[in-house]
Amino acid sequence: FDKLLTFPAERAAELMLEAVKTRRPRLLIGLSAKVPDVVARVAPMSFGMLERRASQLVRLARTVRR
Repeated sequence: FDKLLTFPAERAAELMLEAVKTRRPRLLIGLSAKVPDVVARVAPMSFGMLERRASQLVRLARTVRR
């Protein structure tokens, strides 16, 4: 799970610099940013529920690890 939430800093910096150069108003880096963005755009009313469920799963995973 932790590997899914990481993105190489060097690559993120490259993407940010390129976005600034091309004057992109929006930049999403990594799947952990892109997936919630797509879900919120496709189903805006459902996103809050999905976010709460994801938070519950993260808390559950943390308690299981202990």
